[in-house]
Order: sequence, then C-alpha cells, then structure tokens
Amino acid sequence: MDAHTKGLLLGFGLVALSVILAIVAKQIQSGLSAFSHLSKTVELPLDKVNQEFFLKDFRRRLGSLGFKAVDDDTGFIQGSSDLAEFGAASHARTKKLLTLRFQDSGPDNLIASITIRYLGLVVVDTGESAYRDAVLDLLSGKTDQMVSVPTESLLALNSLIGGMIACVVAVILVVSNQLPLWMAIPSIGVTEFAVGLLALFSISRKPAEITGRWKALAGIVLSLAAICLSVYFIISTRSSPPA
Repeated sequence: MDAHTKGLLLGFGLVALSVILAIVAKQIQSGLSAFSHLSKTVELPLDKVNQEFFLKDFRRRLGSLGFKAVDDDTGFIQGSSDLAEFGAASHARTKKLLTLRFQDSGPDNLIASITIRYLGLVVVDTGESAYRDAVLDLLSGKTDQMVSVPTESLLALNSLIGGMIACVVAVILVVSNQLPLWMAIPSIGVTEFAVGLLALFSISRKPAEITGRWKALAGIVLSLAAICLSVYFIISTRSSPPA
C-alpha cells in the first residue's frame, strides 16, 4: 500500500473519529442521558371536584403544542410532518407519546400522572430532554407559556472537533516529516469544512431553533488552516533543491 492510499485511509479514519468524539461530547454535556427514550413522569395532586376543569385546561394546552389524541383519549401523540411550520420547534417534530392517568388518593382526591416518552431511541440528546421538561412544566401548570428550547447543532460541534483534529494532525505530519501522508489532511479538512457550511446553512434557516454558529465558523477556519498548512509545506518541500 503506497503512502497516498495510507493518507486517504488515515483521513477517513480521522473523519470517523471526529464524529465519535462529537457524539461522546454531546453525551457528556447532556449527562449521559442519550441512548434512551427519555421517559419522564410528573404527578399532580387534584381535588375530584376540579378534575373536569383540569382536563379542559390540559387539553387546551395540549392542542397548542400540536398533540393529537389516540386510543382512549388518555394517550396523545406529537410529532409529524404536518405540524405547522410557524411556531413548531424542531423537537416538536420528533414523535413522542404523552399519557395521562388518574389514580384515587383519597375520598375526595386524585393523583394525575403525566408521562412523556420519545417513540424513537434518542441517540444524542440535542435538547430533547429540555423540551420534554418544558412540555411537562406547561401541562402541569408550572408555567403558563411554552419555553423555547433550541437545538444545539451536532454538525457544528463535529466541524469544530474535526477542524481541531485536522490542525493537530497537520502539525504532527510536518514535525515528524511524514509529508507522504499529506492526503489525510485534505480528506478530513474538506469534509469538516463542508460539515461546517452545512451547519451554518441549517442555523441560518432556523436561527431561533438551532444554535452553534460560532462552533461551525471555528470548525471551518480550523479546517482551512490545516489544509493551507499542509499544502504550504508540501510545496516548500517539493520546491526545495536536494541537498
């Protein structure tokens, strides 16, 4: 296997490493709450005489969030492509199931149990748990308005980490005089540059819903710096007269 091929394989390996590190970083940031359905239940004590009033207000708040009743009207689904674009946050389009159950706690008292569970496995928590908590706060009456929960762009974080890796590897290849492996740098550099641009495009379309602009910009700059550093030393080495 020649050095050119080895460099390409090294570059692809570094791209995969940057993706893995971005996912791990998000997991640590979210308290390792990923790889789950993020199910959570809140319980509210009620007087039986207030049950109908609670249900009326509960359904009104559910409707404002785009939940639709299923089964026996104790289960509600949110998340589909037909949600109105205006006011529909990214997390509102992720399918989740909400259930409401009542349990007697005395002659005149009830316990209302509200549970939210994402139907799909959440691999990386980019704000899903915060959105779940905001929905529960609204439905339980803790808040009167839905709190905006933006999504932190995983692409932006990936671009930043990939750009840092590209710079470090470029310096290592130059210092260790392993310039025949230079193809590793364009491989990861161009990839992370494109990822950063894609992140910026997503953020520009929905600035109120997606964050991470500065991380994406930093990833783009670092990727370009790594590519320029690698190309400069390659040209300098090839143009230098043999000793």
